[in-house]
Amino acid sequence: MPADDAETVLRRYLKAQEDKDLEALTSCWQSDVEVTHPMRPDLSWRGLEAYRRAWARIWEINPHSRFEVVSTAVAGNRIYLEALVEHADGSMIPNMNILEVENGKIRRGRVYTDRPTRDEVSMNEFVRDLNPLEQPKRASRSIETSRDDAKALRHTVPRFQLLIDRLGHPALNSRLRSCLRQLPTDTNQAWATAAGCSCWLVTSRLRLEMASVVSLASIAASTLATPGVSTALRITGTM
Repeated sequence: MPADDAETVLRRYLKAQEDKDLEALTSCWQSDVEVTHPMRPDLSWRGLEAYRRAWARIWEINPHSRFEVVSTAVAGNRIYLEALVEHADGSMIPNMNILEVENGKIRRGRVYTDRPTRDEVSMNEFVRDLNPLEQPKRASRSIETSRDDAKALRHTVPRFQLLIDRLGHPALNSRLRSCLRQLPTDTNQAWATAAGCSCWLVTSRLRLEMASVVSLASIAASTLATPGVSTALRITGTM
């Protein structure tokens, strides 16, 4: 791409900005233009209509919006344009544009822009925060450890099953079997599932034990009141 083509597009673009001529401005861009915003990725856009809507809105709300050119340069088929754009709220938004020209129109670009913000963060603080002396520790678990965890969890759950069986509560029995079937082999999912099942079982066991104490006390009283009868009551379980 000859440099004069890019220079011609730049001149047309700046003239359109000066005249606030929307048609002339959009004619500088190809219909399938792609523009990325590295600093604000969500601002990236594609297609000429997105660009048309943006500038139509700016000039509609602020007909006297200023477009102040800071610097320009052309290298091959690339245009480098640094400018300040005035918006309706009075803010002057800086932007640095790197635009690639193909067949006499802008085909793609990168735009570095954002609303100026004073956050009282100095350059030293900025660099220090991005490059801490002590890197945060990241928990890592090997595949073998993950498998061992899953096995241990599968051996532990049946102990709950034994307790529930002895207490004779069908609803808890069914719930526990459901947890056991859903227990995954991946360590992260396994810990999450086990934690959920364990929490549910602990609270359920407390409720059952309270009911069982009352029931067992009643049985014991009845047994002791019967001459010649000796009964041993025992419930075992492991949490």
